[in-house]
Amino acid sequence: MIRQAEVQVENDRAAVVAEPLSLGTAVARVFADLNGADFTYEANEQLITTFSLYSYRLREGGQPDRFLADVRELGLYRDDDGYADGPISSALALASRATGVRLSRSQYARPTLIGSTDHLYP
Repeated sequence: MIRQAEVQVENDRAAVVAEPLSLGTAVARVFADLNGADFTYEANEQLITTFSLYSYRLREGGQPDRFLADVRELGLYRDDDGYADGPISSALALASRATGVRLSRSQYARPTLIGSTDHLYP
């Protein structure tokens, strides 16, 4: 039985918690950077499922299909080989469903960085 749950939103792989979870604890992690984006769910010291937001077919874990119905409903798994529309927001919705932790936009929204890249390519 899960007694404690949390959602972690990360943009730095070094920020990933390295300590094992204790029994009765679940965590959903949504990670994204320029190199990729992942969803991971762990419960009771076990990896349940993990997958790239751009390739659900390559999922791993002890129960990789535990959230298959939700993944399909949220558009993270397409039957064709296309990519999901808005995979980060869909992954956050999946994390909320998986853990029961309600996320408000203020908990994960940040200002968009906008600027010219002309100076990078003289």
